[in-house]
Amino acid sequence: MNVYKYYDALSDFDLLFDDLMADGRFDGLMPVRDTNGECPMVTALGEERLCFLFERVRATGGCANVFVKSKGRIMPISFTRVVSVSEETEVMSDESEWLDGDSRIDAFIDYLRARPDGIVLSGKLSKGSSMHIIPSKEEVPIDKS
Repeated sequence: MNVYKYYDALSDFDLLFDDLMADGRFDGLMPVRDTNGECPMVTALGEERLCFLFERVRATGGCANVFVKSKGRIMPISFTRVVSVSEETEVMSDESEWLDGDSRIDAFIDYLRARPDGIVLSGKLSKGSSMHIIPSKEEVPIDKS
């Protein structure tokens, strides 16, 4: 048995994600490109702790197309470095609000859905440059077939 309790579920989701990606279900839902023009991707489960999602995004260099399996669907989220943001974008600076170790990705997604312009995490929170986190307007349902 693997030490990380979500290892098997995350591995299963990765396989499902690969199949859905091959079927073109995420075409147009990957706006983030790295400096080489590639699309860094991160997958996660809604029941995981949020700190693990931030660790995975940091491992890609701080920019990624994130896909979270949550409540029967897949929620795409863009993590980019801050270039410019609209005045409606909320700036998060309270580290304890999300990275206290107990916050779940599902709760973060609910929070993001109420902020279509996304949020900005300070460089302190993202352990580097500030990140602009934007939820996709589209979610991909997971077929039960």
